[in-house]
Amino acid sequence: MARIFGGPGVYPSNAAIPGYGDEMLFQAGQTWTLPAGTFLVTSTTGLTMLQSFDPITGTWRPRGACGPAPRMIQSEGNNYRLSNGSGCAVGAFVTAKGSDYTSAPSVLPSAGNSKWMAIIGQNVTSVSVTNGGASYVYPPLVVFDAPPGFPSGMPGFIATGYATLTSGAVSSITVTDQGAGYSAIPNVYLINDPRDTTGYGATATAVMGGTGMLNGIVCTDHGTPVTSLPTLTISGGGGSSGAATVIADFAVTGLTVSGGGTGFPASSAAIVEPIAVPLTGAAWTNPTMETSILLQRNAKLVVPTTSGNALTATGAAGFGGSYPAAPTAYGVQTSTLITGSPTITFAVGGQPDTILIAQI
Repeated sequence: MARIFGGPGVYPSNAAIPGYGDEMLFQAGQTWTLPAGTFLVTSTTGLTMLQSFDPITGTWRPRGACGPAPRMIQSEGNNYRLSNGSGCAVGAFVTAKGSDYTSAPSVLPSAGNSKWMAIIGQNVTSVSVTNGGASYVYPPLVVFDAPPGFPSGMPGFIATGYATLTSGAVSSITVTDQGAGYSAIPNVYLINDPRDTTGYGATATAVMGGTGMLNGIVCTDHGTPVTSLPTLTISGGGGSSGAATVIADFAVTGLTVSGGGTGFPASSAAIVEPIAVPLTGAAWTNPTMETSILLQRNAKLVVPTTSGNALTATGAAGFGGSYPAAPTAYGVQTSTLITGSPTITFAVGGQPDTILIAQI
């Protein structure tokens, strides 16, 4: 018989799972580093993420959700972990750059016990094409040196970008991630697409900025679940005025209907789907590590209706999804035409997940 592990503060240990063919209940906020071996992992709700350790940022980065289809994972014992970050802070994006920072300021959350590291240094503001080269059939790949990274003391983000061709030559390079934490100008490498056997000669130079500013913030430990978005207090480091907004991994845990609307099928049910939350106001262009770090997934909540053809619920059943903040917009699916929109308020937090894991 499979054993179930979980509960507040209870973490499954390798020794407790002979053969690793078991069912584990991951409470919101729990993680487990996979021991060495090859595993098949499935998730009943899809809330648990596979993560790998990134030595540049010093964080565990998401590598996709575990779902009902078995996922094969080959672990070396310290490079992959399973994490149910539901209800927890998972990242942040800088909303005010500040000025005059000479060292990394401290970052403290208002709730949830999450841990953070601020990044200062430089980032790539643009790229200057110094030689367009010739005879390119496909745009070459654009690769930047990484910043020193966490092993050297301060985390950082790697810059990214893409090239545009005009008449077979590289005419411009667009920066898609400005990066963070650079202490020197990174080299820019233009690498031929494998299909391109004729292109040659393009070179480029990174243009830097951000000195003395808050380049970025990383979450090194997602802490414990919360039910509202924490704020971050940034202080010290010789500078001032830096600010950032937390990104959570919120599941919708319930809803309250204060105005039921009209036109719903009597004594039936409707599907309420909160809509993705847009993240705006980022001071830097670093979507990979900031505004896109969370894979948003819409909840699907089953809500009963009344004999008066209106929604009526405080609470709901169904998949709670993943949202960076509490959603406000929503869609409703029913078998009839809704003639009056309901008024709905969503509660958010964390949800548990059951994992099935087998070593092969």
